Amino acid sequence: MSDSVERFWVIPLDPSDMEPLPAFINERNEFWNYDRKKKKFEYAGDLQLHLLYDLRYPTFEECRAAMIEARTAALKEAREHSRLLAASIEHIRTIPTAPFPDVIREVPEAQQQEEAQEQKEAEAEQVKPAKPTLKRPVRKN
Repeated sequence: MSDSVERFWVIPLDPSDMEPLPAFINERNEFWNYDRKKKKFEYAGDLQLHLLYDLRYPTFEECRAAMIEARTAALKEAREHSRLLAASIEHIRTIPTAPFPDVIREVPEAQQQEEAQEQKEAEAEQVKPAKPTLKRPVRKN
């Protein structure tokens, strides 16, 4: 690598990766990072792809400290979220049993009257079927 290559360490995008990754940007602004499985540097895209990585750190120790800080902050957020969930569960458990609301009393009288009138009109409009006659058809020979 020539002197125009900028070398640094980055926090891996994969949260299961526990070590800082070595990376560099070459003279053509191409971003390369290290693939631990293949044990070699691989082209990761132009400089804009590099923006997916938060920051670049000049030393391994600085990158490791940033990783620890980020994961500690994530742990604190997870604990706070867990506390809120536990508190909401306890609150839900303490709510007394309530009867189903009587909806009819809550409906204004005018609306009830309108509904009764509509129901009467609907009943009046229904055609009552005539009684069936049980006469047999007459056969004419």
